[in-house]
Amino acid sequence: MVNRWLAEYKGLAKYKWNFLYCITGPFVLGIEQIKIPRVDQYRPHFVVYSLYGLPTGTTIKECLSYPVLMSEMHSKKGLQYSLDYEEDISEVKESLDEFLTFSLGANVSFDSMLLWLDRIVNDPLKKSRIHLPEVWEVRYNLALYISDDRANQILAEINDSVEKIDREKCLKHYGGFSHWYKELTSRNRTEHLKLIRENRNSKELRSLLQFEIE
Repeated sequence: MVNRWLAEYKGLAKYKWNFLYCITGPFVLGIEQIKIPRVDQYRPHFVVYSLYGLPTGTTIKECLSYPVLMSEMHSKKGLQYSLDYEEDISEVKESLDEFLTFSLGANVSFDSMLLWLDRIVNDPLKKSRIHLPEVWEVRYNLALYISDDRANQILAEINDSVEKIDREKCLKHYGGFSHWYKELTSRNRTEHLKLIRENRNSKELRSLLQFEIE
């Protein structure tokens, strides 16, 4: 199973027996094969972990404690894939490649990642399983990695988006908009890049290939 995925995505490396990752800019990206209980099958998921920290902390262990975004993989009929361990993955790979707007395990452009984030927000199968503030956080931290100007552009987009939704309902689990926004913008770019660099170079990630966002 693992070798099949590694043969298709040569930029990925095995982190654990069923977790295949690469480092891309401020993220760890990859595919996790999650075993289905009581049957000899698994479900592949595309995952994004931050290297800039989570509310629980900023160490690499805390960064990898849970993904900032996770997406199930669906067939053209909208069904989630459940695969035997020896099953061919060509159809799943085709679905994932169509879903992503960038190449997994390669240098990618900033705009292509933003396009992907827009896609998951607007995809009927994906948006019901994500929280909009979490996507905003990923967009902002990605932009801050590139430049202060890009980060400010994303903040303007967030403020514009908030005016069009029920902000209290959307952000009630995040302490309200003001609290969430203050936390989001509390780190400057110098601190942001320093933390990402430290986590990228941690011994836990030495087996992973590193790529950039341009």
